[in-house]
Amino acid sequence: MHISKFIYVYFLYLLVSAFQAQAQVQSNRNNYWSVGFQLNAMNYFGDLNPQSSFASTELSLTRPGFGIQAEYKFHPHFRVRFGAIAGRLQGDDFVSANPQDPEGIYRYARNLHFRNDLAEVSSIFIFDILPSRGRFYGERSFVPYIFGGIGMFYHNPKAKVPLTSAIQPGEWISLQPLGTEGQGRPGFDKKYALIQASIPVGIGFRISINPRFNVSIESGLRLTFTDYLDDVSGEYAGQEVLGDDLTRIMADRSGELNAAVGNETRNTTELDTKFGTAISTNTTDGNTYTHYKGYGTANDIRGKSSFDYFFVSGFHFNYVISVKRYRPLKR
Repeated sequence: MHISKFIYVYFLYLLVSAFQAQAQVQSNRNNYWSVGFQLNAMNYFGDLNPQSSFASTELSLTRPGFGIQAEYKFHPHFRVRFGAIAGRLQGDDFVSANPQDPEGIYRYARNLHFRNDLAEVSSIFIFDILPSRGRFYGERSFVPYIFGGIGMFYHNPKAKVPLTSAIQPGEWISLQPLGTEGQGRPGFDKKYALIQASIPVGIGFRISINPRFNVSIESGLRLTFTDYLDDVSGEYAGQEVLGDDLTRIMADRSGELNAAVGNETRNTTELDTKFGTAISTNTTDGNTYTHYKGYGTANDIRGKSSFDYFFVSGFHFNYVISVKRYRPLKR
């Protein structure tokens, strides 16, 4: 079964299961729904990290996010959450990579960047480590928990065209339609999908403010099945096969004198010492472009072929609803 079809079926199964569970336990006064919203911070893990290690990220590029959610408590230990979040991921070799670092100078020379506005819907099972067996107004005031689930997200990585370009200077443009690593052209992979699956996992703790209102602090990793949150994965395709000038400009940024996002001057002294001065190459289609040796030509390394991830942390504000009232029995 295709991954998208599997996710649709899974979501339907969870919805049906939740409503069946509610119908079967209507006499249980301890079960309830709550609704709320999230204020998040979002970080990216991928090819444009400061280091090649998994946990490396650029904190200065943390971006805000927000979300809404509905949770159903159906067991002293368990809840299910249906939620939607939106936010931005961002990465930039100019910001993250140190040209004076023996490893960082390679990413600094590459000079790629992106921003990616994404939206995710998910279903998540929450395990409360400390059980709450009474009614909602008698729950514990502090509960740590862990969670895991499945989601779908839409993403659209973009990059800023250099101000020196004759085509759309200074504009943020979508990268997937361009096929910056040759995607969609003969002999290359097809273009990556903009709708992808995610697996949310993480930890948090919940604090009761009053019987109906609680606040959670939560940190979670989104495991994905794509290497293109940043539009960077494998090797340069070579300028002669990319098809148009705008794609060539966006595929290789190594020869630019200024950083694309902030227009700051790049440290070309360190680059010239390491790679030699930037060179001009004439391609078979009659174009000329400037780049550093080891960048831009066919089979030069552009990124590392491994899945990208993103991190979501923040505050969740929940309000308890749908609590049945019970009258005392007459004697």
